[in-house]
Amino acid sequence: MVPSSSPGVPSEHYDIRKQCEGSLCNDFSDMENLLSKKYVKDDLGVGDIDYDSSSHVVYQTMIMDWLDEKS
Repeated sequence: MVPSSSPGVPSEHYDIRKQCEGSLCNDFSDMENLLSKKYVKDDLGVGDIDYDSSSHVVYQTMIMDWLDEKS
């Protein structure tokens, strides 16, 4: 049986001993701040595209790709 942090309380995806914090169960603010800097965007060649740590477009595309591979 897999242990849980507390009944009814979502656990962190990568360490079930921890409780979920934030909308994605992790604090991505440091990464979001870094990837929002102009020099980083310039180095990555992404132009004015804003970083989104939870892109529904990317999620849906990956799900469709995964489903295509299973058929």
